[in-house]
Amino acid sequence: IISAGLATWSLFTMLCGTANRFLSFALFRMGVGVGEATLSPSAYSMISDMFRPERMAIAISIYSAGIYIGTGLSNIFGGLVIGYAESMDNLSLPIIGAVESWQYVFFAVGFPGLLFTLVMLSVKEPVRRVSIGAGESQQKSIPLDQVVDYIRANQKTFLYHNVGFALCSFISYGGAYWIPSYLIRIHELTRQEAGLYYGSIVMVFGTAGIIFGGWLSDRLSQKGQVDSKIKVGMLAAMLHIPFGIVYPLMPDANWALLLLCPAVFTAAMPFGVAPAAIQQMMPARMRAQGAAVYLFVINLIGLGLGPTAVAWFTDYVYGDPNKVHMSLLWVSTLFGVIAVFLLWKASEHFQKSLDYLRVYEEKVRGS
Repeated sequence: IISAGLATWSLFTMLCGTANRFLSFALFRMGVGVGEATLSPSAYSMISDMFRPERMAIAISIYSAGIYIGTGLSNIFGGLVIGYAESMDNLSLPIIGAVESWQYVFFAVGFPGLLFTLVMLSVKEPVRRVSIGAGESQQKSIPLDQVVDYIRANQKTFLYHNVGFALCSFISYGGAYWIPSYLIRIHELTRQEAGLYYGSIVMVFGTAGIIFGGWLSDRLSQKGQVDSKIKVGMLAAMLHIPFGIVYPLMPDANWALLLLCPAVFTAAMPFGVAPAAIQQMMPARMRAQGAAVYLFVINLIGLGLGPTAVAWFTDYVYGDPNKVHMSLLWVSTLFGVIAVFLLWKASEHFQKSLDYLRVYEEKVRGS
């Protein structure tokens, strides 16, 4: 599934470079999304089978660190590729022929994914770690209506968890999309400089933050705090607020970049523990479906609305593109406070969901 998804999103990324109108570009981007949607639910389920529950948060955090390594590299090399493409008078590709600089970038980032598909085909499926007892019936897929019923029975936990972490994603994606523009507009960096500096910060401090969040959660879990994953997410949202207020106000690029380091670190902390919490509270054969619901919510709210919210503040509240730093400040602050509240509510209900899971598993064993 992962290999097919990787091939799909890499191919559609390259096809984006052939689009000649908005509709075709939008359809190709949808194809990218369809391919990417196969990855994390499958990966979370595989990781849960490979690691003990008390090590799950750090394992998923290390996997999720790929987001920050990839984002950092895309900022660094994306800026370099754009700079190279724009400096060339005549760009051409084998079979395709002459291309514009923006088309060249899509082919440059999509083609390596097709090659890596071959590597993924060599990865072996782990032995499923089933927590509800042995038996041939447990290997059968669970009907969708049973998954829906299970989620409905834990709806408060799912609601507070998914929306709370989605607002953390909302802030993170809003920053990821607009911080380079902030550095260019406010601090007059070139696109290449903004990509290099911000990409390096994301790659180093984003990776460190998400792994630290997983490590801290596992340490707290080993001390008996069963809701440690929710608590780490809440702590991260709280810590991010002051840094999200301060870095946009810096009058100097060096200070802004320096304070972006802890801002990126704290923004990254929740995104390993959030899916790990879903894996913890779901039966073994419902983990992928639970992860899919979580990913749908955080992508809809975070990726879909986060960057738009920063743009909306800039255009309609301030009416000035050079006020993008104030938009980043307010989005980070307002939605950070709401995220803290929702995750606090999630922690109140998480233990009830774990109790429900134990009762559910006992019923399945007895059936």
